[in-house]
Formats: sequence, C-alpha cells, structure tokens
Amino acid sequence: MTEEIKVVKTLDCKGECCPTPYIKSKRILSKLRIGEILKIIVDQQGPHINLPKSLAEDGHTILSCKQVNETDWEIIVKKDG
Repeated sequence: MTEEIKVVKTLDCKGECCPTPYIKSKRILSKLRIGEILKIIVDQQGPHINLPKSLAEDGHTILSCKQVNETDWEIIVKKDG
C-alpha cells in the first residue's frame, strides 16, 4: 500500500521564468514545518529541470516531478532540515 501524500501548500508558478519559481518556493518552504509537502506547478522549460535540482541541493526531498498535461509540470517537495 502506498502512502498518501498530503500537500499543505500549492504554488502556481505558471508563466514565470527562473529564478522566480525558486525564490518563491524557498520563501514558502522556509515557513513550512519539516516533513510538510509543497506542490509547485510550472509551465516553462527551465523551472521543471532546474527547480528540483536546486531544492534538492538545499536539502529538501523531491517526491516527484512529472508532466501533468501538454504544458504543465508538477513538482512535489518535502521540506527537510
């Protein structure tokens, strides 16, 4: 049985280029408790590649990064440390 992911905050960054999604994500993650989940939606080329890498380098866990339709990507991040 798989564990259900409980997203506590969703960040819509559609139409925004790097580094804006990263800056907004960091700001929100700084307010979450360790273990809480942030869902980020992006639709630009750069963020769906760079954002998971940058957040992982910051010490957070990327639970998933998947394309949800023709234009949008969903990145699920768990706040760590």
